[in-house]
Amino acid sequence: QLFFDLSTANKDFHGILVSGSKDRAEAIDSGGLLLMHAGDNTDKYQFNTNPKIIFDAGGQVSVFNGTDAFAVFGSDTKKINTYTLKESPAATDATVYEGNLYVLSGNHIYKYADAVTGGTKRTDWGGDDTAGEQISITADGNVYTLTGDGKLIEFFKGKKTAGFDLQLSPSPGSRVFAFKDSAFLYLTDKTAKRVYVFDKTNGELKTAYKLDAAGTINDASVSADGTIWILSSVNKIWTIR
Repeated sequence: QLFFDLSTANKDFHGILVSGSKDRAEAIDSGGLLLMHAGDNTDKYQFNTNPKIIFDAGGQVSVFNGTDAFAVFGSDTKKINTYTLKESPAATDATVYEGNLYVLSGNHIYKYADAVTGGTKRTDWGGDDTAGEQISITADGNVYTLTGDGKLIEFFKGKKTAGFDLQLSPSPGSRVFAFKDSAFLYLTDKTAKRVYVFDKTNGELKTAYKLDAAGTINDASVSADGTIWILSSVNKIWTIR
């Protein structure tokens, strides 16, 4: 279903990120302009950092530039706070869980506790250098990483606890999503125009969605209620519910 036509915003959202939560979606352009659309309303807010990764967690939209800048927009205050992370590594991917930022860099995971409220201190959280190149990270209490050859690695408290072969080869830029109250793990592959849904306890493929009807895809994301969000190259946001 078509959720929102961003072409009316007269901005280029090509190659930028989108995330969704229930009946709200956010998109951000290369200059850090955030559009938040819900119902008949579209609000605009300006971040002052390069938006490499965008997160939506409980009404707080966070933007990470992939190195040292982490900015948080509060939907209640309508204000943006920007923090400078200490000892920041170059991120392959990152995720936010319960206010903490987990950064995947060089097959290692670093944690910034309470990042959404200003925590900037880095701790060495863990990782596994034997599993191949890891390209994406997500968390639901456990932390999961996806390797470039389709392996899923599960960690708890910094230690590897399980690993599954998902029996596919994800394209570069593929990402994984997991949620605390969901039995499933999602893999979005915007190049292949697919979203795969796995049982996160054993890696079994449960279903797959074809996104071909959306045309060329700039980004795809999943929200906690299982809604799939697709940002097309013609600046339209589509959903699968």
